[in-house]
Amino acid sequence: MERYNAEQLEAYLERMKEQYDGVRLVNPHECRIFSLRRNGGISYGPYCYSVWNISNRCTNCISLDALETATELEKDEEKDGVIYHILAKPIELELPDGEPYVCVVELITITSKPEVTQSAMEDRRVSREKFADSLTYVIQNMHSGIACFNLSNQCIYANAEVFRMFECKDDLDALQNILDEWIDLDARTLESWSQPFISRAEVRTYEIQRYPLEDALNKVIGYYYFFFDRSEDGKRFDVEHFRATHDELTQVYNRYGFYSEVRSLLEADKEHDYVLLVSNIRDFKLFNELFGVQRGNELLLKIAETIQLYCAEKSHYLVGRIQGDRFALCLKEDEFNPEHLLSGMNTVTNLFANESFSVRNHTGIYRITDRVTPVAIMCDRATIATKSIQGVGENAYAYYSAEMMEHTLHDLSVINEFHDALHAGQFQMYLQPQITCDEKLVGAEALCRWIHPTKGVIPPAEFIPVLEDYGQIYHLDLHMWELAVKLLKKWEDTPLGGLFLTVNISVKDFYYLDLYETFTKLVGSYGVPPSKLKLEITESVFMSDAQKTIRLINRLQAFGFEVEIDDFGSGYSSLNLLKDLNANVLKIDMGFLRETENKSRSRTILNAVIAMSKGLGMPVVSEGVETRSQVDYLREIGCDIFQGFFYSRPIPVREFEEKYFPGILTEEESE
Repeated sequence: MERYNAEQLEAYLERMKEQYDGVRLVNPHECRIFSLRRNGGISYGPYCYSVWNISNRCTNCISLDALETATELEKDEEKDGVIYHILAKPIELELPDGEPYVCVVELITITSKPEVTQSAMEDRRVSREKFADSLTYVIQNMHSGIACFNLSNQCIYANAEVFRMFECKDDLDALQNILDEWIDLDARTLESWSQPFISRAEVRTYEIQRYPLEDALNKVIGYYYFFFDRSEDGKRFDVEHFRATHDELTQVYNRYGFYSEVRSLLEADKEHDYVLLVSNIRDFKLFNELFGVQRGNELLLKIAETIQLYCAEKSHYLVGRIQGDRFALCLKEDEFNPEHLLSGMNTVTNLFANESFSVRNHTGIYRITDRVTPVAIMCDRATIATKSIQGVGENAYAYYSAEMMEHTLHDLSVINEFHDALHAGQFQMYLQPQITCDEKLVGAEALCRWIHPTKGVIPPAEFIPVLEDYGQIYHLDLHMWELAVKLLKKWEDTPLGGLFLTVNISVKDFYYLDLYETFTKLVGSYGVPPSKLKLEITESVFMSDAQKTIRLINRLQAFGFEVEIDDFGSGYSSLNLLKDLNANVLKIDMGFLRETENKSRSRTILNAVIAMSKGLGMPVVSEGVETRSQVDYLREIGCDIFQGFFYSRPIPVREFEEKYFPGILTEEESE
């Protein structure tokens, strides 16, 4: 998709105007034509579908399809005997603040519809008298009304359908009185229009088309009117319009209906300030997988109902479901109280929470400061605010700020580069040694570093959380696990063959992967004993369906894997967890001691945890060890294995091999 700034786009449009009959910029989400301002901003015009004499989004909008697929598309539209060939080209427009705005350039070529030639009409000739008789019969019995008027607006002819439509006997004078009262004099100058007619039974909608009546010398001698009953069309339109603009499940606006209505609201009410909210159910996909689509739909319906109840007494508001589990709300800022909305959300999430899953709803709030900003971008900014709510185990809200956009652009750059970088081998394995209390190397933890060709070594804190948020972490974990197993295979029958490697399992891996099948096939395909590959999990994996997780761990242990609980005591630990889970190793982060002012109490707790672990027959690994005094203290209270900067930072595999087993591997083996 090509990207332009305002100046570049203006130049491009001028070039296109020399090649095409029509050129226009379109926002398909809001169905609006727009133009560029001198400052690079945008100014909205009429609805893009108004040129086709319709009052709603086109059924098969070529520009929307082009935008959604990021592909140039084309089609023909016919109107009044003219064919319009439309080429819809999606582009990115760089707004003055640097934010990309995805829109469409429509390039239009106009051609006339082929006319029937004289030769094609020759064999259609009939006698004038026969033709006149046939024409009279057709006109009199046609399903559309037709009436003729002289230049004094006197009705001189009407077919049977006109008398039926206006509930009048076959009497021109009576029909004249009805039409004089019904048709406004100003309307008689129009070529076509629609207006309601109050019949005896109901209100009906009639469309009128007016044409000049000419004599043989092409002199206008009167006018003839066609009357079409569009009442059923109107009913069908109401239904179709509702379906096109509303969400089928919740009956609130869908994404495009919401975008369009917000634009109209902001244009109609310029006196008040508005806010736009996006509400997001965290891990809704997992909720659906755990409890079923029906239960998920019930949750969505309840959230839609809660938002509408919250808005019940507001003067102007719009509610929409803009994506899966995301709802949007636009209302006056002075009528908005986030705490009241949060209270309603708390009621909903409490209804659907249970022991295995905690439902959380995060709401992002965007203050509308520039009304010409596309509504899609407003929603994006509110969504960005929801993503800023991290590490909160309950419902919460956050206001959008410009700084959040910087974080989002960073996240998007990570995601955009990730798969290519993975295939290019930029994600490499680093090892951090694990040392016993008698200073013996027994293994290492396999950690990931992104070796970027231009940015150098990117620390995991800059990309791991992003991959987790975007559901891509399992791709990286699969890559790291295979690197670890390959390395264990390479070390086999060498002095390093006695070492183990520990790999990390993300919480999201439990949902996206069949971990038992993945690990058993992995070690089986390389012929590596499962005891050499230790599996490290965090306590948070037990937040959702703890019993299912425990059963999985038991199967892995039965196959021969050892399972470590990482960062014990820093998350959601409980005595019940240790009671039910027969883990092989307990891992404690020394940050537990550093991040407190009361070190005496922390040491007492640490002593108790290690003593408890010993009583359960579980070795203890202390990571984050940085000083000799920490090593001495941990050895004294019974810690078995140490890991941390005191011994080594995470280092590349080759450096690890040379540091601990210098000269053992040949250059070919260490590759």
